[in-house]
Amino acid sequence: MDSPAAATLISWLLRPTTASGILLIAVSIPLVFNKIPPNHFYGFRLKKAFESEQNWYAINHYGAKVMIVWSCIMIAAGEMVFRMGLTSPFVEIAPLVVCMAAAIGQTVRFSRQI
Repeated sequence: MDSPAAATLISWLLRPTTASGILLIAVSIPLVFNKIPPNHFYGFRLKKAFESEQNWYAINHYGAKVMIVWSCIMIAAGEMVFRMGLTSPFVEIAPLVVCMAAAIGQTVRFSRQI
């Protein structure tokens, strides 16, 4: 890879929405595959999730899938914001806040239906 291409890739990876999106996708994958047992450190730690192991896995499986979808949307929105030339810190962070809130909100709503 030539130097300008590497610099472009690195600058893309360091954008707040890109870096956060990739990190959220990475930490969601084990939850999608039910690899994380009930704990108080990792996963969607909702009251309903701790009522049973079945709830834990159902809520975290759903929440992780939703988080992956919203993380992809966040990365795309961040790219759009960047390409539009909107470079203020607030505007760059807005997709992160909105997409995280949407993913968490959907997961909370799902947990209430169990």
